[in-house]
Amino acid sequence: MAENGSQPATKSDLDGVRTELKEEIQSVRTELKGDFKRAAMDQANMRGDIREMEQRITTKIDARHSDIMNAIDAFGRKAETYDRKAFSHGDQL
Repeated sequence: MAENGSQPATKSDLDGVRTELKEEIQSVRTELKGDFKRAAMDQANMRGDIREMEQRITTKIDARHSDIMNAIDAFGRKAETYDRKAFSHGDQL
């Protein structure tokens, strides 16, 4: 007999506890599997979102690059025109 006045656990008591623990462990495993599946789906969705964002950013960068190159080309044409005028003006003097 235990010091607190309760009876010692019998084999059937221990079997009952064992069964309860197995059921609880199985429940936790099932819950974790669901969590892992949700996490995997979230990760797949995030990858898709990241690809879309990357595509949008690339498109914007390409557009800006094109704008910058056009501005550089325009500046170059103006510089060449100025250079030609300055050269011809020097000949006129």
